[in-house]
Amino acid sequence: MLAIERKNEILDKLRAEQRVLVSDLAAYYHVTEETIRRDLDKLEKEGYATKPYGGAILGNSTKTDLSYTIRNKTNVEAKNQIAAIASRLIEDGDHLMLDDSSTSLYLAKKLKEKKNLTVDDLLKKFAEASGGEFANDRMMLAK
Repeated sequence: MLAIERKNEILDKLRAEQRVLVSDLAAYYHVTEETIRRDLDKLEKEGYATKPYGGAILGNSTKTDLSYTIRNKTNVEAKNQIAAIASRLIEDGDHLMLDDSSTSLYLAKKLKEKKNLTVDDLLKKFAEASGGEFANDRMMLAK
């Protein structure tokens, strides 16, 4: 597991349980306690956690939006499942409005084969996710 993935999972656990213990995390991830302390240090510097002795508690800034980079790498499996289900409901020629959420980006990746979609907003991310390659025809992007 990459350090960023571990850090994101620790943040998810913090959100769910409001606190974590260094010893428990080290055993769970099969890493040293020092590795976990470094992860918690980073979360504390980013404002997501406060580190009392032996662990961490949820910080105040977790109530605000997480950066897009973190959100995009959180709950990936669930976002892929949501995107797969939603993409089956979308037909060629449909008009869509997508927000700037990371889940919408996962949906955009699933829509490559759709034709003549009108998508409101998310223009740049939608185009990037699709690699600019849509099946035949065209995709109309409305603002």
